[in-house]
Amino acid sequence: MLVEAAELHPEGYALAVYDPPADGLPWLVVCLDPVGRLVAAVNSHIADAARARIADLKAELRLKPPTKDRPVH
Repeated sequence: MLVEAAELHPEGYALAVYDPPADGLPWLVVCLDPVGRLVAAVNSHIADAARARIADLKAELRLKPPTKDRPVH
């Protein structure tokens, strides 16, 4: 499973979009806390919708703007 996009935040949180691990499975958006524990996860069958969910998770978790926004390939 490859990381499609990632955002790192000053508080140490990371949000990432993972591509589907197999045909028929959805894209996965996760938020990890500073020690790597899963805080939230959502899925989408559409890549652009999965990427957009990063903004939704940031708002839901009230995270500050990222210090670094980078695609990961």
